[in-house]
Amino acid sequence: MKKILSVTFITILTFILTLNLVFADSDLSYSERRRLRQLPELTLESIMTGDFMEDFEKYALDQFAFRDRFRSLKAYSELFVFIKTMSMTCTSTTGT
Repeated sequence: MKKILSVTFITILTFILTLNLVFADSDLSYSERRRLRQLPELTLESIMTGDFMEDFEKYALDQFAFRDRFRSLKAYSELFVFIKTMSMTCTSTTGT
């Protein structure tokens, strides 16, 4: 049983890695209205200062395969399954 679970886990990780390597990087996220991170430059200085790993983590989060679909799934599940509501309060800046 443990062996089957281990093989399944490794297969899923390999599949996700392959998807991320196959799909091209996106420049924009239309749903978030912002530019997505691109692969950071690999230099000796960026490795020594730790900047490369920080930037690579942000890049990996932005360029994850099917990212927009996962974001939609999360929003729908929160709305319909967990019945969360968005806060729709307005405050007046004029004092009235």
